[in-house]
This record gives sequence, C-alpha cells and structure tokens, in this order.
Amino acid sequence: MRLTGSGLGCPDWPNCTSGNLAPTAEVGAHGWIEFVNRMVTGLVSIAVIVAVLGALVRTPTSPATLTWLSVGLVLGVIAQALLGALVVKKLLDPPFVMGHFLLSAVLLANALVLVWRAGVPDGAAAPVVVGRAVHRLAILVVVLGCAVLVTGTVVTGAGAAFR
Repeated sequence: MRLTGSGLGCPDWPNCTSGNLAPTAEVGAHGWIEFVNRMVTGLVSIAVIVAVLGALVRTPTSPATLTWLSVGLVLGVIAQALLGALVVKKLLDPPFVMGHFLLSAVLLANALVLVWRAGVPDGAAAPVVVGRAVHRLAILVVVLGCAVLVTGTVVTGAGAAFR
C-alpha cells in the first residue's frame, strides 16, 4: 500500500465501496490494487486450509506440532482479515497498520517453520547441521532481525501519525 500509495483504495470493508464488492470507477486504480490484495487473501485462506488438512491426514500420523502450526496459520489469516477491517474502519490509523504488517511477518515465520518441520521425520529430533557457534549466531540474527522489524514498523508508523 505504501509502494503504490493505494492506502484506502477500497474505503469500505468487506465490500470495496458501499454496495459493491468490486471497485468502481470512483476508486480507480487504487481500488483495484486493494481489491486484488483482498482476492490474494482468499487464495491464501484456501492454502492454509489445505495445510491443516494435510497435517491431519498425513501418514504416518502427523506430529502435533504440524497440526498446531497449520491451525496457527488459519487463526492468523482470520486475525489478518479482522485487523484489515479495522485498518479500513480506522482510516489507516498507524497502530492498526503496524499490527497488520507485523502479523504478516509472524504468519510468514509460522509458514516457514511448518514447511521445515514437515520435512523432519516423525519422532526425530530437528537436525542442527551447523556448528554450535553458527547456530547461536543464527538465533541472534533472528532475534535482532525481529527487533529491527518491530522498531522500523513503529518508527514509520509514528511518522505517519504526524503528517
């Protein structure tokens, strides 16, 4: 939304404009950008439902970790939809936009862990294929990356509040 400046391309939710699911001429290209974003969310919703079903029907039985990670994706997508509605209703109020973005980062991390854990055989410990020092540095990089992501999101959101 920041890249294209589309902001509230669709000023209503879940419809794009009052009484119209799809954008009309009055919202122009920005409305189409927002509408396509909402349609992508529909495709993502289907993918996370498939992930849950895959975890439930996997043979041999799926470890509980896979089921919980896939359910986390479903709950996260639902939370994203609700938070997206608040973003629209609150006219891009920075705390809601920041929450929407940071929840996306959490969902991405959840999906990556789900894919990685699905490749580990049942009952096996998750393999660490690097030395202890590299493993600890990798953990440090993830922690610092999260701090940068949160800090950067807060700083850019705070700037938007003073315009």
